[in-house]
Amino acid sequence: MRVIVRNAARTLLAALTFVVAGCGAGSSTAPGGVPLGTFNELLAMIDRAVIPGAILPPNADSTAAFLGALNVEGLRAGFGLFPTYISPTVVQFSDAGAVSIRTVASGGETTLDRQQLIVSGFTMNVYSTLPSHPAGFVLAFDGTTQHRFTVSGASSVTAFVDSVRSVSLPVVVTPAAGATVPRASNLDITWTPMGSDTAVYVAGLLVSEIDTTLSAAVTLARDVDGSSRIDSARLATLPIGAARLSLARYRIVRRDAGARRINLISQAVTLRTVELQ
Repeated sequence: MRVIVRNAARTLLAALTFVVAGCGAGSSTAPGGVPLGTFNELLAMIDRAVIPGAILPPNADSTAAFLGALNVEGLRAGFGLFPTYISPTVVQFSDAGAVSIRTVASGGETTLDRQQLIVSGFTMNVYSTLPSHPAGFVLAFDGTTQHRFTVSGASSVTAFVDSVRSVSLPVVVTPAAGATVPRASNLDITWTPMGSDTAVYVAGLLVSEIDTTLSAAVTLARDVDGSSRIDSARLATLPIGAARLSLARYRIVRRDAGARRINLISQAVTLRTVELQ
């Protein structure tokens, strides 16, 4: 499964080495009202739960739960998955009860919609604000506001409340919008650092708009570094033509809720289109 900007959640599934045996070709509805579906339909449901342009942080714990506050060019959403391993290679996305994110410092909660699909007998749960808030919702990404998640819990997920401090949208210095990028040379990427916090990272992907299954990763860097690159060997794998750079600034906090590990992530993404030559 290829890593592409438009589908951060698919890369999470790939990292989890998710295996579902005997998936059918169609979908119907189980007696409890939860639809039956295939693995590909689960992927499509997760696709719709993530803002196009968001990325999976390369230093996230891929076996842990994921709770994220996402901002892609001003579109804001919350997203969550709670993997429970049935075996070393089979994982179920568990029910965590009600999940919400605080939208203002004094209170105010936006509930993440829980979407469900039964795949090969396992009920899969995907949390996102996008079904009910497709145009986003009010959530500050300013480097000081705490993004607080509240999880009511269920049979396999312990209730908890925890926060991650927000990040701001990265200001990309190079490449310029519409820049011509030679594939035979390294692509240097620079941005204006948010501050001196070494716990904030910058990562990204350059995805071909000629063939969106092809991408090249930006080398992971600390935000304070102010620069990173894509090696020419990776650029050479992309076709000539338009490509979109997704540069993500994020903070990741790892917490434990009972025996479950949690990735709490605040991520802000700037998009930029270039021309590969």
